[in-house]
Amino acid sequence: MKNVNKIISLLLVCVMSILVLVACDTKTADSTPNEATVDSADANASEWEADATNHWHLDADGKVVDKDAHKLEDGTCTVCSACVTEVEGEHFVTMYNDDGDTTRWIEYDKDGKVVNDYKYEYTYTKDGKKDTVKEYLNGKLSTEMVYNTYDDGETSIDYPETTTTYSKDGSKVVVTTDHVGDATNEKYYSADGKLEYDYKVVTERNANDLVTNVKKYDKDTLMMEVVTEYDDNGNTLSEKTYEKDVLIKENVYTEKDGYTYLSEIIEYKADGTKKVAKFDELGNEVK
Repeated sequence: MKNVNKIISLLLVCVMSILVLVACDTKTADSTPNEATVDSADANASEWEADATNHWHLDADGKVVDKDAHKLEDGTCTVCSACVTEVEGEHFVTMYNDDGDTTRWIEYDKDGKVVNDYKYEYTYTKDGKKDTVKEYLNGKLSTEMVYNTYDDGETSIDYPETTTTYSKDGSKVVVTTDHVGDATNEKYYSADGKLEYDYKVVTERNANDLVTNVKKYDKDTLMMEVVTEYDDNGNTLSEKTYEKDVLIKENVYTEKDGYTYLSEIIEYKADGTKKVAKFDELGNEVK
């Protein structure tokens, strides 16, 4: 149950990141993000730091230098390359490296306080392909991806072959996927490193190539299935999770202004009761 929640949370983060990125013109600044455009107090100053209003460097002692207001064009600062967007009073700041990959994604509430702070670290192969990506949420490692290359002679695709999601309690889920993004294996390790389960994963798609069923097997026994329903336009309506044919959870989605978001999570209890949680389009729980 909690593993499904982890995957859903990760998907929500990805969707929100995409929403932020498309709102900005991600053109490169006149200077690279690693170079100061004003006289720096320290030649060893860090890469750009930023919030919704300003950007700055940190010197070797962690002191703020080069602080100045953003100079925005189409939502992107021409000095530090930060993308700054606003959605219903909340601000989102996205930073990039010289390869165009996201290095920082920060969410601020309406009072300017940090809600979530994601940092990304990358390694690359000798020929410049992405090798690994580590994501840190509020200072702690949350996700790690290891990339591979699929090449059939006609098409070459770099894709995350394994994705490890770390939980606060020390447990982790390791998912292996193929080059089209379908999971093929899922392993769950407890906080002490013990392998709790090792599932074979089978994905089924409809005529429109949309995922309709994801089935998880322990050897030949079906342990879990996620069934996804869509409207005529291909927008997700619901995701129902079954454990050994028993409905335990349902995610309900709502479309607003061309964007589909998770609006309701229903958990079905063994005693016949259910727990319902509702969310707005930003992922905030509605009480």
